[in-house]
Amino acid sequence: MIAVSGDADLVLVPDLRAALRSSAGSPAPRVVVDLTEADLMDSSVIGILIGARRRIADKGGRLQLVLPDGAPRRSLTAAEVVDLFDVVRTISAAVEN
Repeated sequence: MIAVSGDADLVLVPDLRAALRSSAGSPAPRVVVDLTEADLMDSSVIGILIGARRRIADKGGRLQLVLPDGAPRRSLTAAEVVDLFDVVRTISAAVEN
């Protein structure tokens, strides 16, 4: 699980990209990104998540976002990309799936 906290913005991109690549290294990876503690999300992070989703899906895997109500969900909804992702509201729901 990759946990994101604070501002999910351009400053986070290198670390998030590295974490996603590391987590997606196996065949059919299941990667969970926990955005529960994220305060905001900008377009650079949205782009990283979209790219990771595609790469993971190409390997037969799945990218799941833990996305409660809040700024990150609003950002993905406003960008009209929230439906691209497998979204759950809680970490426990991610674990159950």
